[in-house]
Amino acid sequence: MSVHPHAGKPAPAASLINVIKLECAYYQQRPDLSDSTQLVNFGTSGHRGTAFDGTFTEAHVIAITQAICDYRSSHQITGPLYLGKDTHALSGVAQQTVLEVLTGNNVETCNNLDDDCDGVIDEGNPGGGAACDGTDGDLCPEGTIVCTSGALVCNDATGTTVETCNGLDDNCNGQIDEGNPGGGATCDGSDSDACKEGTFTCTGGVLVCSDTSGNNVESCNGVDDDCDGLTDEGNPGGGVACDGPDSDFCPEGVTACTAGAIVCSDNTGSNAELCNGLDDNCNGTIDESPTNVGVACTVGSGTCARNGATVCVGGAPVCNVSPGAPGTELCNGLDDDCDGVVDDGFSLGASCDGTGACGIGVIECATLTSTQCCPDRASHRPGWASV
Repeated sequence: MSVHPHAGKPAPAASLINVIKLECAYYQQRPDLSDSTQLVNFGTSGHRGTAFDGTFTEAHVIAITQAICDYRSSHQITGPLYLGKDTHALSGVAQQTVLEVLTGNNVETCNNLDDDCDGVIDEGNPGGGAACDGTDGDLCPEGTIVCTSGALVCNDATGTTVETCNGLDDNCNGQIDEGNPGGGATCDGSDSDACKEGTFTCTGGVLVCSDTSGNNVESCNGVDDDCDGLTDEGNPGGGVACDGPDSDFCPEGVTACTAGAIVCSDNTGSNAELCNGLDDNCNGTIDESPTNVGVACTVGSGTCARNGATVCVGGAPVCNVSPGAPGTELCNGLDDDCDGVVDDGFSLGASCDGTGACGIGVIECATLTSTQCCPDRASHRPGWASV
């Protein structure tokens, strides 16, 4: 449908009528009975026309009203007669004409007069009985027209019926749920959090929340992420094994959400890597740079003894040298065959019976490979210690 060029604009002067002249024409014009367009002609809602061309005049209204009075009289109708009035420019003068005709026919009207001369004024609630809307803000006819003191009054004293979201025209303005009644407030959808991330909208007579977002999960940040009135509840991010500030990588503590931050309870010292076939410092490598090696060590005994330092081999500290090869045992105060016994096989220190000047004594080394029996060892070989 096209929009009229005057829509939404003040009416131009050429389109306006002179109401005074129109009312004068209403009283002055007389219809030409030979002109069919000037005869009484009922349309969808009554006789239509304009006084300027003689199609809506006082004569038309008198004729129509008199016909109604004649019909009421012929059918002995005495009940109330309802008279309406709209905003047409001639409605006021036409109403006046109707009331004059009704009064002339003794039809009681609401005018504080005894129109039918029966001694009673405005009896039968003339003009009343129709549903009407009061001065409230809705358009609902919740009252009835009543003839009071010569005037038709609507007895609707109810308050304004407000439009609600229910699929009905609550305020009787011809529209259903207009203005999104009950809507606009923030709301939470069907997710499991309590965050109002949508707004209510009146849809199909029901308030629907537009929040289609997912769940807001509580995290450890000092904020009420899921909008339930609690901050960091449930120890979010906590309960996980963790490593503290020491130099190892061993998760010897448990995380906990504290004052909006994840804190590890590991306050143990550093686990040093040892040579033991284990990953002591939890870095994923076994026995790297162990701290229990590099210690001075000796292997073998006697003349086979060799000095070195421990190294890590196969998960255990091992001396990094090998013992010397054992030799033939000599009578020299040493463990030449490296069996842990010095001068074994020579029976040194055993009692013996020497010859000549030696007499009874003990066996001692005579040479590297021989022994002798001598009571005076010290004098026999100066410089040798006694056994």
